Amino acid sequence: MIAWFLRNPVAANLLMIGILVLGVRSALELRREVFPQLPPSEVTVSVLYDSGSARQAEENITRKIEQAIKDLSGIEEVTSSSSRTGSTVTIRKTYDADLDKLVNEIKARVDAITGMPKGAERPMVEAENSKQTALHINLYGEVPQGLLQSLASALREDLLGKSGITTVEFQGYKTPEITIEVDETRLQAHGLSLRDVSDAVARESMVEVSGELRAEDTIVQLTADAPRYRKEEFAHITVRKNPGGSELKLGEVATITDGFSSSPRTWVRYQGKRSVGLRIVVDEHSDIIRMTREAREVLDDWRAQGKLPEGVDIGDWWYRSQLIESRLGALFFNGAVGIILVIVLLSLVLEARVAFWVSVGLPVCFAGALIAMGDTILGFSINQISTFGFIVAMGMLVDDAVVVGESIHTRQVLSPTPEATLEGVRQVAMPTLIGGLTTMVAFSSIAFVFGNFGKFYGQFSLVVAACLIFSMIESKLILPAHLLPRRGAAAFPSHRRTIAQRFQARFETFKTNLFLPGLQRAIDYRYATLLLLLAIWLLGLGLITRGEVRQVFFPDIPFGLVYVEVDMQPDAGFGATENAFEHIERTGYKTAEDLQREHGLTEPLLTSVQTWMENDLEGWVDFELSSDSSQAVSVFDFSRRLRKTIGRIEGLKSLKIHNSYAGLPQLEFQLLAPSFEQAQAGRRVLLERLKQIPGVHDLSHDIDDTIEQLRLEPTPLGRALGLTTQDLARQLQQAFFGFETQRIQRGHDEVKVRVRYPEDARRSLDDLWAMRVRTPGGQVVALETVARAVNERVVGERTRIDGRSAVSIEAKVDKTITSPEAVVKEIVRYLPELHRTHPEVRVDFGGESEARKLLIQSLREIIIFVLIVIYALLAIVLKRYGAPLIIMAVIPLGVTGALFGHLLHGLPFSILSLFGVIALIGVVINDSLLLVVRYLKLRPGLSSIRDAVLNAAAERVRAILLTSVTTYVGLIPLMANPSIQGAFLKPAAASLAYGVLFGTVITLVLVPILIMIADDVKNLIGRLSLIDYAKSKAKLQRVSD
Repeated sequence: MIAWFLRNPVAANLLMIGILVLGVRSALELRREVFPQLPPSEVTVSVLYDSGSARQAEENITRKIEQAIKDLSGIEEVTSSSSRTGSTVTIRKTYDADLDKLVNEIKARVDAITGMPKGAERPMVEAENSKQTALHINLYGEVPQGLLQSLASALREDLLGKSGITTVEFQGYKTPEITIEVDETRLQAHGLSLRDVSDAVARESMVEVSGELRAEDTIVQLTADAPRYRKEEFAHITVRKNPGGSELKLGEVATITDGFSSSPRTWVRYQGKRSVGLRIVVDEHSDIIRMTREAREVLDDWRAQGKLPEGVDIGDWWYRSQLIESRLGALFFNGAVGIILVIVLLSLVLEARVAFWVSVGLPVCFAGALIAMGDTILGFSINQISTFGFIVAMGMLVDDAVVVGESIHTRQVLSPTPEATLEGVRQVAMPTLIGGLTTMVAFSSIAFVFGNFGKFYGQFSLVVAACLIFSMIESKLILPAHLLPRRGAAAFPSHRRTIAQRFQARFETFKTNLFLPGLQRAIDYRYATLLLLLAIWLLGLGLITRGEVRQVFFPDIPFGLVYVEVDMQPDAGFGATENAFEHIERTGYKTAEDLQREHGLTEPLLTSVQTWMENDLEGWVDFELSSDSSQAVSVFDFSRRLRKTIGRIEGLKSLKIHNSYAGLPQLEFQLLAPSFEQAQAGRRVLLERLKQIPGVHDLSHDIDDTIEQLRLEPTPLGRALGLTTQDLARQLQQAFFGFETQRIQRGHDEVKVRVRYPEDARRSLDDLWAMRVRTPGGQVVALETVARAVNERVVGERTRIDGRSAVSIEAKVDKTITSPEAVVKEIVRYLPELHRTHPEVRVDFGGESEARKLLIQSLREIIIFVLIVIYALLAIVLKRYGAPLIIMAVIPLGVTGALFGHLLHGLPFSILSLFGVIALIGVVINDSLLLVVRYLKLRPGLSSIRDAVLNAAAERVRAILLTSVTTYVGLIPLMANPSIQGAFLKPAAASLAYGVLFGTVITLVLVPILIMIADDVKNLIGRLSLIDYAKSKAKLQRVSD
């Protein structure tokens, strides 16, 4: 096939043009997003149930759902959470299960459940998709909440009217609610109960279709309805007709409010003002750059047309599209710089025409990879991870072309004929093909790393593999046709002293006067040289053991945004929660002002501040820092100062400041037991042990997640009057939580109509005991006369895993004192003692330490598999067992180069660094393979192994240096990139760049001396065999004599 394309340059050009055209078309169709969307692996069943008791939700809902789905296939784990407001069951599927099928099966089982408690909402079953934010929009100002919500609804409709925007979520959008509040005094004055009022509203405000009247020529729908939508309409509802014929209207006995639900209480502030937020969400079909552009068009239109009333502004912030736009810009810039560098470099060593056509291979390979990324093959998007694949591949893609081009150029210098061109290609076709395959095997293996890490970073590795496939096609079928000697061209001219010729002359001088003599000396003292290389390898490992290169599981990569997650104690009131958020917000502004003054910044440090109280106990405060100031004040600087100045907050359970992409807790322990009480008891013991371990701090647990509860029971008098516990519970719920009489649709909002006591009658225990209770006989009595209260504390939330009650402990570790792994080992040693006192408790490990263990185990298996596959490929092609071991001997020293690269750039060695090391395995083998293959070809024609080794090294030194330097140069822009998105990729880039660069030098020395040492061993074995033979022969001679 190589010869056919060489004889048909038109076919080669058409193949190149076809790849480029299809690649451009594919690029225009590919979605763009910040990070790849991971395929959903979980199904969530959620049921809203305002029972006020986590135990009731667990017993009446959660256990029924667990029981209904327990025998379904394809389920790996079932986790449930029961709280005062309902139940959530999360089902994680097995690796090979069909998610859509599982969702349908779960939905069918859940819908078939009978006996759900009255008042529970319909179960919602859906796949748990990951959601990425495109940008945030806030409508804000000191205006009524209703105005902000109506504007937000209109803006949301305009945004959804754009074809590229499919999902827009509200933040701080309060649920509209019509509240009918009736004072107990008025109820008694008119002889009414809350139930009477609720029934009256239900009777007089309804929408009901009664049927159809069908005539021969028409159909008439019959209805009897009286819908009410506004509070004025509800005020005219007749509650009761008096004996004299007069009517008691609802407005006469009740206060009607058209407002918002107070359960849960939620609000948003933006830039210190009341706000309603909109979050534009990226789904699996969205293009984030297109979404952002369309959102900006809508916002510009609103501003231009004056749609905002006085006192209302729009804020738009946290544009995530900027990350991928900057990455694409970096890719194009790095690509252009890389091509220029390659052309210049190759022009100096080879000639301009060879350099140009080698560089043209880059866009061809990229276009081929873009074709592979399409929906019909890989189904990838253009994102931060896949574009990293292109950046990494940039320096590697020219390797094959450089080797082929250099081989062709060498032959054409001697004989500028098509036959010489074909010979030049065939000379290196097999080693470059096998080298490409080994590199592809190494890179592709990253996609099979355990869990989401493999799915996430597998995209970059498969993109590199796709680039390598098209690199092999381009270098073998397209490039040779472009390097055919032109008509009338003579051998390389010697009379013109060009820059390239001078450089080549100097390179030849370097090779003759420095490289070859140095290699000869290394061969002469090969055992000393081997010991020296071994010492360098041990020195590299010492960088880790001595702590000069820190080890971390996942590096702290700044997020670009500081957000404070607040979780209050379950018995903290909403007032305490509001005070906490206001304090954190004020502290954030003051922290920014102090840092701005200290660093002499002229522009504000904070560009956006949003506070979102999601419910009575939880919420977030987001601080967006100016990108112009991020070099002077990082998110880490701001976070440290903020944490220091926040101080103590009354009623706070936990406060977490997030500023990086590392999301796993360093330590996490799950304690499982048959009952919740048993799990809690085990947790208390384990918690005390953890407190005794030096270096363990910030222990986070829900052992105190309890709230005070008054359990009411009828007194003897109450029972005598016919009251039961159920009667008390029902009337208490009606009075304090209220009757949900009906729901009406008003525009896009579903509005609940609720009847209950006024708010000022539901605030204290005095109000509770002053409540009036209706007995079955119709009497109205004070609650305190017919009921008594039992004080107790109950858990606010209950968790179950695979049917067992579960509780958790999270902790951080001071790594200057100990490590997560050391703490886990200590707890493992302590477990037998725990099990002696609590045999029913099982402890599972999670967090960073467990993820690290699973990933390291997965990587170990993958590395072993990669090495076996590479060895097999090399052994089959070389038809030798020992030669592959010589080739693969450069891998450990390549890893040493990766460690020195981390030291030079001040990077910790992390899981991302290991991905670069895996990729490095395939790359460093290529150079060794070129050298060994050339040696094996030269060996039969030379009498001395030493001469064959030296000649092979002399012939391949230029190609080996070129491939390594171009790989390193291609990664320089990425390693020098100070941006946040570059921080994700620096560890792997440093491993690959310095491993290749260091491995190249090692290859040119280590492989020749190992060949010579192997020959020494062979000769030694031969001499020993001859000695044994001679001794055996002498012995036989003596016996015969």
